Amino acid sequence: MAGKKEPYPPFWEVDYLYILIWIMQEDWLLFRVDMFNMEITQYWTDKRWGNEKIRLVEHVMDIFPIFFKHFLDQIHYWRNSRYFTKKKVSFGYVQDGVPQENGNIANSGVLVCMMMENLVRGKSLIDETDVEESCTNYRRHMANELYIWRCM
Repeated sequence: MAGKKEPYPPFWEVDYLYILIWIMQEDWLLFRVDMFNMEITQYWTDKRWGNEKIRLVEHVMDIFPIFFKHFLDQIHYWRNSRYFTKKKVSFGYVQDGVPQENGNIANSGVLVCMMMENLVRGKSLIDETDVEESCTNYRRHMANELYIWRCM
């Protein structure tokens, strides 16, 4: 079950795994999995919702490690991995510095994509203080990237 095409290596050869989870309506979570320590860090960009939404996010965070461990077992991660011992999956939360969606435009999906790219590149979660302006600029960036790859 290795990666089928370059540059996609199999799971047991990567250090970090980034997973986007759709919650409901226009809300997304970003999970960053440290494959060495089995630490899952959760980034949530829209904390302005009431208790119903918070309960749903907590439910996702409760069941995700269960499904993730099952997935690792199904792909024989521990047999193929350079890490020899099974480790307990732990959860962490990033509370500070996570950009929050606060406008009338649904930016949650764009925010998690932008944060994921910035984390991969070792940058801060968001480069600008104006979240809506950052999202507009990142939408243009994504459209340009899609267009460039389509034309190749």
